Amino acid sequence: MIQKSKLVLFVMFAFIATLHAQKISGELKTWHKVTLTFNGPNTSETATPNPFTDYKLDVTFTKGKTSYTVPGYYAACDNPAEGCTSGNKWNVHFAPDSKGTWTYKVSFKTGKDVAITETIHPKSAGFMDGATGTFKIQASDKTGKDFRAPNKGRLQYVGERYLRFSGTNPKNPNGQWFIKAGADSPENTFAYDDFDATPNRRFSRWNNKKGTLASFKRTRKSWNAHQQDYNPQEASSYTWQNGKGTELLGVVNYLSSQGANAMSFLTFNAGGDDQNIFPHLMNIPIQAYEDLPNGHDKKMSYAERKDLWDHLQKDRFDVSKLAQWEKILEYADTKGLYLHFKTMENENCKFMDNNKNGRERKLYYRELIARFSHHLALNWNITEETVIPDDVVISISKYISSIDPYHHNLVLHTFPGQQKQKYPQLLGNKSKLTGASIQKDRHLIHQSVKTWIQASAEAGKKWVVANDEQGSAGQGIRIPLNVIRHQVLWATLMAGGAGVEYYYGYTDNDGDIHNQDHRLRGDLYKEGSYAIHFFNTYFQNYLIDAVSNDELTENKNDYVLANNGKAYVVYLPKGGSTKIKLANKRWKIQWYNPRNGTMSNKEKLNKEHILNAPDHQNDWIALIMR
Repeated sequence: MIQKSKLVLFVMFAFIATLHAQKISGELKTWHKVTLTFNGPNTSETATPNPFTDYKLDVTFTKGKTSYTVPGYYAACDNPAEGCTSGNKWNVHFAPDSKGTWTYKVSFKTGKDVAITETIHPKSAGFMDGATGTFKIQASDKTGKDFRAPNKGRLQYVGERYLRFSGTNPKNPNGQWFIKAGADSPENTFAYDDFDATPNRRFSRWNNKKGTLASFKRTRKSWNAHQQDYNPQEASSYTWQNGKGTELLGVVNYLSSQGANAMSFLTFNAGGDDQNIFPHLMNIPIQAYEDLPNGHDKKMSYAERKDLWDHLQKDRFDVSKLAQWEKILEYADTKGLYLHFKTMENENCKFMDNNKNGRERKLYYRELIARFSHHLALNWNITEETVIPDDVVISISKYISSIDPYHHNLVLHTFPGQQKQKYPQLLGNKSKLTGASIQKDRHLIHQSVKTWIQASAEAGKKWVVANDEQGSAGQGIRIPLNVIRHQVLWATLMAGGAGVEYYYGYTDNDGDIHNQDHRLRGDLYKEGSYAIHFFNTYFQNYLIDAVSNDELTENKNDYVLANNGKAYVVYLPKGGSTKIKLANKRWKIQWYNPRNGTMSNKEKLNKEHILNAPDHQNDWIALIMR
């Protein structure tokens, strides 16, 4: 009888241990994605109770005084990118920032909307609730552009106008400041054939002047032009379902190979321009969604746009599609691409919770953060061309900040003419925003970036200000390269801006919605990489204390970035000569070519402090140092 009781207890404990078992996967190294997979409730995307709302998984990772509480999510099965809708797997992703032994403790609660509701005494969901464990992290062995390299690591907002890498670098023991130059377009990058349950609605563009339909075509992408850029030796592990994803992996590789270090994409555009991207489940078949009214003979009404949102399941998510998104973003980490998450756009940012910050919006952001916040270099953009009320923006920013364990850069994008209406109410401690995503016509970019750098500093919290869209809307950067260098790229950087993303223009062929080939703008990314190289190589140690001071030269068209008394950068848009006001000390000068990334030898600057560029036709950068 005693032996039988012992056997029963042994079987019970073995059964419970199986239920609570977790798998730790990924390379156990600093900055790498470490995934804890738990055996939790065996459920499905459409089950009751709802696995996305009525369970809350959080894991707290601790090492010494460092602690991160990371939200988890319902993954369904071991390999959801291969396609599944049910199962008992629950995941948490963590990116450790130091080597040594980390401990973890699991919180797994249940209750009505417990995922987004703070209750005093949430009910235990059993299974892995309360489980603890340890794992040991080694130093990263990655090199080059890979953000997981020891000298890079996580990009963090540290109260300055640039983000800073957390990794250690002998040349920059406090971390290196980050400047970006990458792709703002196409915003519908994720409207991709190989992603599960991604529809192909027809895009209609209305001509306001003529009052007629300007275009009407489908916009889902094959990305076939970038199949040639797919590198199976390094990217095959990021494919799914017998080799899907190669074209978009090729996009990532191409952008990186041209020198880009940032890419932008919408994660929710139901009711927006493209209308095909969302993480949610549909409550109607794909074909029915594709055939919903789409402004065949008139401009699409707000009610018709919101109807698209109403045909999605607002509190349930597509686990296989999101796992496939993650495959692309994981590869982007290895190629050194900063991830600009545009979480909503102008046409649909009012849909959730009737333009409030409630259940629908909170669930959406929790899912994004649980699945993607482990990525090392990113920003959350609350919305493109916002029409969300200020108090709601403030509420959203507080919510995101409260659940993002790494406190990534948090920005807002406005219409070009509405910056002064929106940003002042959000500066300083009025919101949790840490930056601005600036849209401006090109001849106003330099001053606009300066304005919000100065305004944010005066409000007590410096913003990371980037120029992420150039106008006019139909033109974007469909202008000569020398104009882009002058009025967009160097205009931003010489104002103290954190970088640029290039907007392709609102056109019917190769623009922001329809583009499927980044080669059309390859030279932009090469020249952007030359600018990044200049600041990383020659001005990194002077950057944080430098300010825009264009008045130091006699030429009104020059840009000057000055670390007074130590180092100066002068951009001359047409070369030639100009005089700079400097203290009467000995100075050396070098000339940098922004068209090919080459630097001249150092020379003594003449006593009159007159700068004589190598020619009088092209743009040149003067680097002046004591």
